Amino acid sequence: MKPKWLEKDLRQKCQSASSSSPPPYENPRKKTTKPKRAPPANPGATYNASKASEKIIFTIFSEPQRPRAEQSWWGYLRVKTANVPRLMQEGLSFGPENMLSEEGYMCLTPKAFPAPDGSTAQDVTAKWPHVRHFYLRDTRWSPRWLAHLECAGTDNAALAGIRPCELTHHHVVQCVAWASKNSQIYNFVRQRPQDFVNCVYDDMPLEGLWPHPKPLGNCEAGAKQEDPDLYTSPPNK
Repeated sequence: MKPKWLEKDLRQKCQSASSSSPPPYENPRKKTTKPKRAPPANPGATYNASKASEKIIFTIFSEPQRPRAEQSWWGYLRVKTANVPRLMQEGLSFGPENMLSEEGYMCLTPKAFPAPDGSTAQDVTAKWPHVRHFYLRDTRWSPRWLAHLECAGTDNAALAGIRPCELTHHHVVQCVAWASKNSQIYNFVRQRPQDFVNCVYDDMPLEGLWPHPKPLGNCEAGAKQEDPDLYTSPPNK
């Protein structure tokens, strides 16, 4: 029979050991994983290397209810894909996982930057002197689309606040899609919704960035803007 003082001492040691040991669901030898090593900066490498053609162009305003002259930034989202109807069926949307962060960059607004409302290149470069470029990619093993968002801004602060993943169809003032260079299959201009045409799916509601038509309860009245034709020329390729 053990003395009481010995039993008390053993009991205290057991309680001390149990309080200091990790819970059974914790691994005391758990290793911390290092973050994935970032690749070097390589502006637009993935998009430029793709042989796919630009089939969709979204014209995007920071404040779509205002005319272009009052925008702090505006730009174009160009999408390369081999199957526009599939993107219509599935909807086009993206999140942080789609960002090719190491491929983005900023530069002076080039003289060739498209002026959608007939403004001269001098007008564009004077009011929006810098352009920020973002690149995105479908996360599937075989990507169904690549995207290039180029935004012209009044200053660096305006461009620094752009978050592509926060863009919605409300920011889109025009969208044009082509089956081939001279075969337009989708055209929507916000201030002329009555002229909308979808040659593939007519009035089928479209999800994601597609501006029109939207599912019931997700509609928005066309904004009255001063700009005439925003972007009606076919893609470069």
